[in-house]
Order: sequence, then C-alpha cells, then structure tokens
Amino acid sequence: MIILIIIISLSLLIIAHELGHFFAAKLFGVKVEEFGFGFPPRLAVKKHGETEYSINALPFGGFVRLHGEDGTETEGEHIDVKRSFANQPAWQRASIILAGVVANVLVGWLLISAIFMVGAPQHLGIASVVESSPAAEAGLRPGDIVTKVVYEDAILSDPITADALIGFVQ
Repeated sequence: MIILIIIISLSLLIIAHELGHFFAAKLFGVKVEEFGFGFPPRLAVKKHGETEYSINALPFGGFVRLHGEDGTETEGEHIDVKRSFANQPAWQRASIILAGVVANVLVGWLLISAIFMVGAPQHLGIASVVESSPAAEAGLRPGDIVTKVVYEDAILSDPITADALIGFVQ
C-alpha cells in the first residue's frame, strides 16, 4: 500500500511540475504541442485545441513539448516564429524553464500550510504505570488516553497540556 501511495504522490508532483511549464508557456504565447505524463510509448492521446495530451507507458516522468524548442524545422513542419520557444526573449525562456520548479515549491508550501492548519491531535497518553501507584489504583493502564481530569468537583474539559498536569503527578 505504501508503494502505491508513493507512486501516486510522485505522479502528482510530476504533473504539478509539468503544469508549471505548461501554464508559463501559454502565458507567453508559446505553442504547447504536447503535454505528456510518463514516457512513450503512448497508451492514450487526446487532442484539445492545439495541444495533444498523452498518457504514456513508462510513468517515471513527464514532459511538455513546446513548438520550436529545439530551434529547427522537421520535414513537413513549419515553425511559427512568433509562437516558437526558441525565438522568445531570454527572460521568457528562463521563466518557462523555471516555472516547473516554482510549481513544485508552491505545492510544497501548500502542503505544509495545510498540515499546519490541520495540526496534530493533542492528547495525553499513558506510556507506563508503576505498580501500587495512585495511577495503578485508579485503574490507569499503559495505552490509556486522558481526555478530561476531575479535580475538586470541577471537570476540566478544556484542552489541557501535560505541563499543566505535572503538578498532580508524584
């Protein structure tokens, strides 16, 4: 199961990375010929607008094929100079290249932010109980979780930390 989670997580990171390149290229008017997940041979391809979206057999990466990215014409293909990657200003080419890394940084930032917003469960667990101690006499066992403390007829149901309880432990 953990292997499947790792594969899915890495696949999502790859897609986010490639989407960074994709959106930056679109922003600067560079024609995106293909957005591919995995490496060929192709398993499925769908053309939407001017871009082919492909799912390939080897799921160890991804790619965005930009129009004229190698700067040469192939037989039967004419390079549209205005929409060619190679003919964009250097700062735009650099932005398109760096956009993948920026996308990964943003995904990391969003995940860390979500983790900090959700937080970790706060509870006080009993790790061990000394024989003949007040805790043992009260019926506490290792693995128990303290959810509330009753002291002098008052129920403390607000979250309480271990530091606050340390005065009651001898």
